[in-house]
Amino acid sequence: MRIDIVLCRNITTYCANNEEDLKVACGPDRPLLLTKFRGNIYSPGYLNKEQYSEGIECSWLIYSHEGYKIHLTFNDIDLDEVSQCGGDSLIIFNGNHGSNMNIFCGKQKPNDILSKENKLSILFSSDYIYSGRGFNLSYTFTSRKSHCPLLTTECLNRKCVSHKSFCDGNDDCGDDSDERYCTKKNSDIQVHTATDANKCGVPAIPPAVNEVAKVVGGQVAVEGSWPWQLDLQLEFIEPNGHTCGGALIAPQYALTAAHCLDSKRHPGNYKIIFGNYGRFKPTGHEQVRYIQRYVIYPYMSDITFAKNPLLRFSMDNDIALIKLSSPVKITERVQPICLPQAGSEVPVGTVCYATGWGKTQGTGGSDVLKQLNVTVDSGSACDASKGYNETRLCVVSKEQESGLCAGDSGGPLVCKSDNTWYLRGITSHLSKGSIRGPICGMSGEGMTFAKVSAKIEWINEIISMLEKYK
Repeated sequence: MRIDIVLCRNITTYCANNEEDLKVACGPDRPLLLTKFRGNIYSPGYLNKEQYSEGIECSWLIYSHEGYKIHLTFNDIDLDEVSQCGGDSLIIFNGNHGSNMNIFCGKQKPNDILSKENKLSILFSSDYIYSGRGFNLSYTFTSRKSHCPLLTTECLNRKCVSHKSFCDGNDDCGDDSDERYCTKKNSDIQVHTATDANKCGVPAIPPAVNEVAKVVGGQVAVEGSWPWQLDLQLEFIEPNGHTCGGALIAPQYALTAAHCLDSKRHPGNYKIIFGNYGRFKPTGHEQVRYIQRYVIYPYMSDITFAKNPLLRFSMDNDIALIKLSSPVKITERVQPICLPQAGSEVPVGTVCYATGWGKTQGTGGSDVLKQLNVTVDSGSACDASKGYNETRLCVVSKEQESGLCAGDSGGPLVCKSDNTWYLRGITSHLSKGSIRGPICGMSGEGMTFAKVSAKIEWINEIISMLEKYK
């Protein structure tokens, strides 16, 4: 590994990447302790315009004076782009590898970070697949309570906006956190069913539904053609913490699978992106929201679920209702899906569509939204037990090497009737698997969805309850 050498002329400023320091930061004696008032940190090779080495690990611990916090700025970043930063990553901890972790990768420059205490840990690691340009960070000690300049306010996503932007009717933050607590007219919370289908289930951009799937997870979807599709992400991973899909059913309500909320149970661990198409290339149509509350079927609240890690839910009813932090704006790319009539059934043999960003050819997640045409099965392909069809729906894909996989969970199964799409299922699990997870792309294998028509009364009941106790 080549070591960069930089001369330091300011005793209050740390000059990163001198030979001895990098030996510590990227060696067995890491982390490198930094106590100067300000400084820069670079990935190995950055100043020489070289890519960082594969298979390395470097760490720094910034320690400010008592009463000061650490303001960290991302001047440049170019790391491997992998969902949930599963390849190369830059991890920021509050304290000495303590709590409140943020994970970064990719090429999108994150917003600044302000530590919660007077210590901040930085851990950089690379895999053996891809090396990018690296990163350039700068830090300074500060006694301020926000990293944002005067006359600006920090959004939930750490973006800084003018005080005048708050409650002006525009989403200046990009996640509506500048508008969420403002006095607004009551938004339409009605969940649309078959009786009022004119308000839902009719995409402004028609999907391509006659082509044959060629890869695991199906064919590439037409951008914007499934406007109810949501992207459930882990909030502390940037630029893409994709973990599950879901479906918008009203401006402030959505459905996903209960098991999607199991690993990180507190609502604050998630963000939801609507209007999303590519995982790493925003188009400008995205709307970001957070989870205000969620309820796992039948009455398990997020508070109860988060406080009791031993609590479990039934995979027979793998569904959860989410209330968003604020209503989304209905646009050409963001629209709700219609719900079916309570108790209605989908005839065996009906062709429906599932959508998601799941794995492709068993190698990794899709970079763009994909769709898969499936056929409703009687339940035999899913090894259906007694009572299976009461709460679940079984479908099969007849195309070779096409099927749902990890990352598609929670996503919608939609079926078309009278030129309107209806939400018939929420992706739950596959019928075949191994100790390492589901077996993807097996032609004819059953895929199980939570049956939405069996939950209509429950959906309306929970929404009424959440609206009553705001």
